[in-house]
Amino acid sequence: MELVKYPDPRLFKKSVAVAITKELRDFIDQMFLFIKNELTWGNPVGLAAPQVGKNIRVFIAQDNVYINPELTPMDEAGTSVHEEGCYSLERDRFDYKVTRYNEILLKWQNKKGKWRQERIKGLRAQVIQQ
Repeated sequence: MELVKYPDPRLFKKSVAVAITKELRDFIDQMFLFIKNELTWGNPVGLAAPQVGKNIRVFIAQDNVYINPELTPMDEAGTSVHEEGCYSLERDRFDYKVTRYNEILLKWQNKKGKWRQERIKGLRAQVIQQ
């Protein structure tokens, strides 16, 4: 597994929904290991499949996996500007100013294929929007 860096075109390609299979679960396990063993600078809070070369709708955020996510912003909660870093951009730079929704509604599948839905705010919402 290798980190895809900007401006690689895979980072701009729309990701597709994915079936939950043993191969997908193995890939997700590899993503967790990659975060633990390879992303050793900064404070990694998330990784999306396109960042490791697969344009599928899967990401990890704060040690949770989200498959086929559907994000709806809660406009009434407003937005905030945050300083963030990104492993696909510059190493050791964490001052990118990014506007994020303060609250989101997220629907996703877990590794067993069960659909879940939750309103999320705070740091977790910020990380999920990365």
